[in-house]
Amino acid sequence: MTAPAPPGVKPAEDNPDLTLEAARATVRHEAAALEQLAAHLDSAFVHAAEAHHGDLGMVVPDDTLVAISFSGATVEVLDFARAVRERGSSIIAIVGRPDSELGRLADHTLLLHVEIEADPIGVTPTTSSTATLALGDALAVALMTLSGFDVAQFRRHHPGGHLGERLRSEEERPPVTIPASDGV
Repeated sequence: MTAPAPPGVKPAEDNPDLTLEAARATVRHEAAALEQLAAHLDSAFVHAAEAHHGDLGMVVPDDTLVAISFSGATVEVLDFARAVRERGSSIIAIVGRPDSELGRLADHTLLLHVEIEADPIGVTPTTSSTATLALGDALAVALMTLSGFDVAQFRRHHPGGHLGERLRSEEERPPVTIPASDGV
């Protein structure tokens, strides 16, 4: 059950400003997850506002932009997506409104439904950023599965820390297989 928004506070779906800045850490995490987990993919975080100040040069025609905008109407994200489209790249949009301009511009749209944010006044991106993180991780795991990503590849991309040490000290194990659904 979803708690109603406090008086005078719009539900999350009506707050177009909840997207880019507050989700920056989430988006950087997703870029790193795609880079690390889907071994055959290069990925980079490009801030939409910085794209028109030189960072657009990172985008090439075979790239796929994963554009995240809860409202689907964030001006900087839309400008970046249009520029990416002009370069011949494809777009996956993660939005709260599939009928938004970004949702219509994208080749594929992933709907992120959030009734209300979890903070006391219902406006700070809390629920939506957590849901974005989960959806992005699910996307990375699906790409790992489809690409046949295995322990040896993970070890090459993550040699440090506790995980790297654990993987170096264990014998090679057969890859864990996650059956794909008909829709993947």
